[in-house]
Amino acid sequence: MGNKVFWDKLGEIFKITFEMLEEDMKERGIGINEFDLEEAGKEEEEKREIAKKHDCSKKSMEYTTKVKEWFESSEDYLKQKEIDINKLANLDLADKNNEGPAIRLTDAIEVIHWYQYQIHVKIRRAVKGKVEELKEPEVYEEFPSDADGSAKVALIGMDRSIAAWGELYQQFPEKEDSILDILVMLEKLRKRLEADLPDARAFIRPGFDE
Repeated sequence: MGNKVFWDKLGEIFKITFEMLEEDMKERGIGINEFDLEEAGKEEEEKREIAKKHDCSKKSMEYTTKVKEWFESSEDYLKQKEIDINKLANLDLADKNNEGPAIRLTDAIEVIHWYQYQIHVKIRRAVKGKVEELKEPEVYEEFPSDADGSAKVALIGMDRSIAAWGELYQQFPEKEDSILDILVMLEKLRKRLEADLPDARAFIRPGFDE
C-alpha cells in the first residue's frame, strides 16, 4: 500500500474518529487519561507479582533450572551413551531392535526440552488467570476459564515430561538418583497444580479435546 492519497485519507478518518470518540466519552463521563492507564498498569503488575510468587510458579521455575543443569552436567555422558547405542545397532549380530533405544532416547530428550519452559509459562498464566477470575467473577463466568485451560496444558506437559524422564531413568542406570530427584519434583508440582486448579483436567480445549 504505497498510495499516498490512501494513507492521507486513512489518517484523516482516524483523526475524525478520535475526535468523535473523545467527545462522546466526555458526554458519558468516561475518561482515558494517564492516571487511568497508570492504575491499570499497577493492577496488572500486582497480578503478575502474585503469579510469580505462587508456589507452583516458583517450583516450575526451579524445574527449568534443574533440567538445564542436568543436561549441562550430563553432556559427555549423553554423547558416550549415544555412541554406545549406535555401536550396538551397527553390529551384524546385534538385535535389530537396538535401534529402538536410540529413537526412544532422542524422542524423550526432545519432549523434555519442548516442555522445559512451557510448563512454567503456562503455570504463571494459569495462576494469574485464577487471580483475575476470583477478583471479577461476574466478568469471567460467561467465558471458558483461561486459568483452567493454561493449567491443563501445563499438566499435559508434566505428564509427557514424566514419561520422557522415565525413559531416561531406564536407559541411564548411572544417573538414576539425579533423574529420580527430577521425577519427584515434577510429580509434586503436578499434584499441587491439580489441587489448586481441580477443574483443569476436565477443561475442554476447543480444537484439541473435542
